[in-house]
Amino acid sequence: MANAMVLALIVGPGASNLSNWTPGIFVEGNNAVFSVEDNKTEHKVCVVSANARGQGKWYVFGNDYAATAATSPVAPLNVTVRGSNQSLDFEFDAVLTGPASVAKYEYSYDNGTTWTPIEILDLGNMTVNDGVITGKAKFSIYGLENDKEYSVKIRAINTISTTGVESDVVKGTPKYIKVNYDDPNTVLAKATAEFIYAEDVPHSDFWRMDTVNKRWSNPQGGRKGSDRLVRGKETALGNLFADALQWYAKKENYEPDFSWLIGDMISTGITNGTFITPRFLAGIITSDYQDDTVVIVKVPGSALIGDLDYDLDLNNYPAVGTDNGYATTLFGQAASVYRNGHYGGSGGTTYNGVWWGIPSKEARYTIEYLPYSLDAFNTHFNSKPECVAIRDAKGMYGDKAYDVKADDKKCYLLTYAEANPVSGDPTEISVMGYKRGKIKKDTLFINREPVDPEKTYTIATTRKIAGEMYLAFFKVSDYKDTGVTLKRAVSEYLYEQKFASGATPKLDGRVVLEGGVPGDSNNDYKSESK
Repeated sequence: MANAMVLALIVGPGASNLSNWTPGIFVEGNNAVFSVEDNKTEHKVCVVSANARGQGKWYVFGNDYAATAATSPVAPLNVTVRGSNQSLDFEFDAVLTGPASVAKYEYSYDNGTTWTPIEILDLGNMTVNDGVITGKAKFSIYGLENDKEYSVKIRAINTISTTGVESDVVKGTPKYIKVNYDDPNTVLAKATAEFIYAEDVPHSDFWRMDTVNKRWSNPQGGRKGSDRLVRGKETALGNLFADALQWYAKKENYEPDFSWLIGDMISTGITNGTFITPRFLAGIITSDYQDDTVVIVKVPGSALIGDLDYDLDLNNYPAVGTDNGYATTLFGQAASVYRNGHYGGSGGTTYNGVWWGIPSKEARYTIEYLPYSLDAFNTHFNSKPECVAIRDAKGMYGDKAYDVKADDKKCYLLTYAEANPVSGDPTEISVMGYKRGKIKKDTLFINREPVDPEKTYTIATTRKIAGEMYLAFFKVSDYKDTGVTLKRAVSEYLYEQKFASGATPKLDGRVVLEGGVPGDSNNDYKSESK
């Protein structure tokens, strides 16, 4: 769960209730530590995540959960099945611990030829008696064919019975069911791989100094593990949202040429195996966009891109093609986001902040930045003993914080001249050369066609994006607010289109970057979808 607090439940032998909650203590990364009163008693531990939006699923731990059992496991009993869209939902009586301790449960719907491990979604009616944990185990099989009957068996496996003890055969038929997308717990899809949200980014303009508190922050460049790809490059996560919006707008017969979102609206990633629900989507979408509705706008091609955008001189920034320092066309403004070592950068020539555009697959283009060489920087920096001393002292030179802007030891290969790195004042000139980008000529295509300045384009976006962030939308008179939230549109897309095969991360090269500070190339588009 997003922004979750982990709670740990400690249960000793003979305990029969689940009331002894102990908050987990985070000591490093995702490791939680809690204490017990003695070292001789075996303890059964259950962990559940929770936040302000509710409780997550149970995770059950214990010394004997997968340990050597004394007897064969108990067969899964009282198995029930319910058909839903391209899936079957099961519930059965599970006995997890004790003499018949279960190492794992598996299912088969091909008469035992293939067995698949079960991922228990929930353990309802859970009880602990004399150290034995029992409950109603719930799981689902996805990617099935609607209106086809399946015969399913479940088996329990432990160290005594490695081939398992099987349940009776149960039969179920997946059926299309129109779901209530406002139900926060409706399972919409399962992620089949990780949707990456952030990465480590190397050294950029300077090692960031907090001049107010005199603290040396982020000495390796960007913020470790949290430089948000969705604010600086094409991501599978951004593609998922933009393509979902495009699908929804087409389904509602608005006939959009493409859809447009921004990286600022996405707040976290999706790990492999996650069951995506409306509640989970609410944890991905940042608070400003929770109730943001889908709008349809019509703009002329001349508002999407202009010749001045192509002619922008990156060495003299902001140079031509701007109005009071701001790019005025949609793609011109999108390209003005900095490509530095901290995605989103600071200021720049964008209006009202920095907004990385996320297009649907119908739009494709290349953003061109001046080159940046991390190797050249490191060679220069590490060749000077005084610079190495500054690095090793985490920004201190002697007993004082080193002034990275003045850089009197000339440690920095790339330095600012007049530009203010905090405000990113677009009226000033920077010699950095890798901040502002522009659309590379002859790379912008909408539905495989160059932008026609005389054509009217229909774009699906959101009320907040159209009303507050992009100058190209500000003078639009043909504007329709659908009243449907972005969360609802994405929910419908996942359930209707992605349920059978799961939600799979894909990059397709719709936004290609040239130059700028490099990130992790493993997260860039190469030649294949992933």
